[in-house]
Amino acid sequence: MGLVHTLEVLESIYEKPKRFKDLEAACPNQSTRIERLRALEETGYLETQTVKIKGRTAVHYKLTEQGKKAFEHFLSVKKLFGE
Repeated sequence: MGLVHTLEVLESIYEKPKRFKDLEAACPNQSTRIERLRALEETGYLETQTVKIKGRTAVHYKLTEQGKKAFEHFLSVKKLFGE
């Protein structure tokens, strides 16, 4: 899995689930965003969640417990090195 935009996607989803379009700021290139989301899902770091909003179905990406732990570990390492 490539690192470019991967951490940004994890950070963006950390607080609450997001739609594909909502992740554009974290990963502007649509093809790269698809690749990162697919890889994160395959590794068990995120899962999709189907939500009905005003009669429309939307897919949201949500961190799994494993994904939250991995991101929190990254944050602790980042803090350790003062970044």
